[in-house]
Formats: sequence, structure tokens, C-alpha cells
Amino acid sequence: VLDKLTDGGLWAGEVTMLGALSSGGKTTLALQMAVNIANSGRDVLYMAMEQGKYDLMARCISSITYELTRNDKEAQTSREVGSWHLRMAVGKTGKKAEIRDNAERLFQDRTRGKLYFFDGRDKKPHGISIEDIKDILAKHIRLTGNKPVIFIDYLQLIRPLDIRVLDKQNIDICMTDLIDIAVEFDIPVVCISSFNRSSYNTDVDMAAFKESGKIECSSDTVLALQAHGIKKAGNDKERAANKEVNKQNKKKNDREMDLVILKQRSGMTEVNIPMTYHAKFNYFEELGTYE
Repeated sequence: VLDKLTDGGLWAGEVTMLGALSSGGKTTLALQMAVNIANSGRDVLYMAMEQGKYDLMARCISSITYELTRNDKEAQTSREVGSWHLRMAVGKTGKKAEIRDNAERLFQDRTRGKLYFFDGRDKKPHGISIEDIKDILAKHIRLTGNKPVIFIDYLQLIRPLDIRVLDKQNIDICMTDLIDIAVEFDIPVVCISSFNRSSYNTDVDMAAFKESGKIECSSDTVLALQAHGIKKAGNDKERAANKEVNKQNKKKNDREMDLVILKQRSGMTEVNIPMTYHAKFNYFEELGTYE
């Protein structure tokens, strides 16, 4: 559904923003997109600022264990997947181990050596900067001859070139630089962004994105995840009702979510794509409709 509504998905020379609440599924959805793109034969560079390569791989494999089983008792969390690589005996045999091994093989088959993770925490002392991203990108193209899709996880953790710059100024600079990267290298750029806390308990809009002015103006496509049932809130009572929807949704392993298309330069906007987020197993499932 998302591909259909965005006229085929991601486009070279364009920046797509993806936002959600804290723990709202941003990285899970981005990883699912990255694996699908790699499976199509396109190189993908995934720049992670918060989690390491093996943590992200474990999340991908966890999602496949759920996809294979559709069973909460046999599917495995990312912690289970990751911990088995460290244990000497526990969990090495039996059906769950067989499912996990099958999921690992399927992950390797789907990514086809096309998905590259970069751990921003390894870049000392303060993580990955825009210049680092450019250098990694240029090196990848030089060595492989392939132009990749690049994922940035996430915008607010890109290291500023000048630590004296205010957060808003840094976001503006980063957005300008990401547009330049997309155009100069002729590649799609997907960037995850946080939401303002003041937007947590109301219907999502462009104002939900932190320092959203430059994001709204510069992005070609803006996507946002929110709990299904969230409504526009103009008073405290309505905000309290939305807060309760968010609270109850986060208690569920299978969460009802909407992926909202807030902006795209050529195509429909203000469209909700209903999804189920199997949070325990890092898996998003489209319901095949849109509103």
C-alpha cells in the first residue's frame, strides 16, 4: 500500500522523513524497509546512532521468526536472538533454535550482502557527522560502483560540526546537507526523526517534528507513525483521551497503528495506512487498506 501511494516508493535525489513517538516503531519500520530494498538488489547503507550492528541484525531476525511462525510462543525477541550467539549451551537445540537458524538464513538470503550497517557509536568522540556520512557514501560508491539507499537513524543524533550551534540551527544545517547528499549522489535518503513532546497527545502533523520548519520545507516525503484512534485535540480533555489511547496501545504486543503520509511532492497527503505493529518481535504488517 505504501509503495502504491508513494508512486513506487523511494526516489533518487529525494529525502524521506519518518517520525514517531519514543518507542513508536521508527527503527523497526526503517529496518523492514531497508531489508526489502536490499532484497530487490539495491545496496543499502544504514547509519545507526543508538544501536550497534548486531543489535539491529537481531531485530531483523526476530521479525522473521514471527513472520515464519505467527506464533508468540515460537517467535523470538531480539534479545533472545542476540543472546543465543553468546551462550554456550542454553537454546542451542530444539524447535526454537531451528526457527531462529532458519530466520538467520532467510535474513542472509533477503539482504544478499547488500545491507551495510554503520555503528555511529564507534565514531569517537561524538558519533557520526554529515562529513562522515559523505565520506562513507563516497567510499562505498568508489569500491562497489553502486549507488545505495541511505538510512539515517536518527536526525537529532547527527554530530554537529560546531558544538556551539543550537539544536534548531543544527537540524536546519543537517537537513540542507541531506538534501545536498541526495541530489549530489543521486540517491534516496531516508531519515528518522523524533517528535516534540508537546505533540505526543494529539493527531500527528508537521508540527510534531522537532524543529520542524526546515523538515517541512526541505523534505520531499514526510511519514509519521501514530497509535490508531488518536484524534485532533483542542483541549485538555481531548489530549487526556489521546494520552490514554497511547498508554493502552503501548501495553499491547500487537499494536494498532497508522502510518500517515503528511507530505509528498507528487501524490496524496493526509492519508492513513492502517498497520499492526508486533512490537515484541519487531514486525510491521500492513492491513492492505488506507483511509
